[in-house]
Amino acid sequence: MKYPRIWIAAHGGPGKAILLPELPPDVLRVLARHEISQYREEVAERPNAPVDVLEFLSKDSAYRVRYAVAHHPRTPREVRQRLARDHVKRVKGMAALWLRGTASNYRERLVAVADRHFYPYEGLLKHLAVKDRSKIVRAAAKKELERRGEESWTKATSARAREALEMMELDKRERES
Repeated sequence: MKYPRIWIAAHGGPGKAILLPELPPDVLRVLARHEISQYREEVAERPNAPVDVLEFLSKDSAYRVRYAVAHHPRTPREVRQRLARDHVKRVKGMAALWLRGTASNYRERLVAVADRHFYPYEGLLKHLAVKDRSKIVRAAAKKELERRGEESWTKATSARAREALEMMELDKRERES
């Protein structure tokens, strides 16, 4: 694309453009340099984010942006190795989880939750319990947090995990019938 900034302006500015389901790579490159970290985080979460953009965002000052890069499936191994040494535990934990090869599918993430040797820290478990795309992983992470006696959960988070468990039971019943 020759003029990505004009494309962004024509689509209502960066705040509206970032909400579009498909963004061209050149537009993502421009938004990756935006001053608002939420936009940079959204770029890092895009499935079509170019590798060079992920490498650039891995050095971002906002830890949420680096975390999104660590969680992105297209992030190169050397970038994840650097993020595994990050000063923020949440970023470090997610990068380490991917480096162990346990974040590529839900069964492996589920094993990572239950692995007593890895013993994921509470922040990572909370993230998996709330934001993981798999209901099963969310429920397992919630159960592991309860097993550990974690009491800092909000009612909303508990309700979401309870809902995930109920959905799992409904799915199981549907498969059986």
